[in-house]
Amino acid sequence: DLFSEVLASIRLKEPVAEIGCGSGQLTLLVARRSTYVVGADIDEKCIRAMKANSKLNCLDGYVDTVLCDSGSCLRNGSFGLVFTNPPYLPFDAEKPIDISIAAGSDLRVLRSLIFNSTRIAKRGALVLFSLSSLTGLKIGRPVLCRRIAFEEICIYVVAKSA
Repeated sequence: DLFSEVLASIRLKEPVAEIGCGSGQLTLLVARRSTYVVGADIDEKCIRAMKANSKLNCLDGYVDTVLCDSGSCLRNGSFGLVFTNPPYLPFDAEKPIDISIAAGSDLRVLRSLIFNSTRIAKRGALVLFSLSSLTGLKIGRPVLCRRIAFEEICIYVVAKSA
């Protein structure tokens, strides 16, 4: 919900990339605005689900999918907006289901996603990502925050320097 609010309020600069797109909920939200989006994910099942969802919503003409880890296969400086809703809880995944929430005890998964998101953004482009207060990280400027249970979740923005 936080990401939906933030994405709805900003001017999109094509092309757009979502790193860790999952089944494509946010990618499709952007595509509904007639914007070209590349969704990348490490999980082949997620990529298949996103392709199916984009067809079901008649948005497949605006969406391309890429199977790769943390957006590492995407070209430097290619996107006008990049966003990621990464796993951000500071523990190691023990089961496959943990992958979507576990950033690693050293936050290596989270750091890789943020690094690659920034790397593939064009100069001056915005990079948006979510963080939990449990990570202890403060990167960029918070745009929107919500307190839930024992943590605060924020969407942060950084602009890739020109």
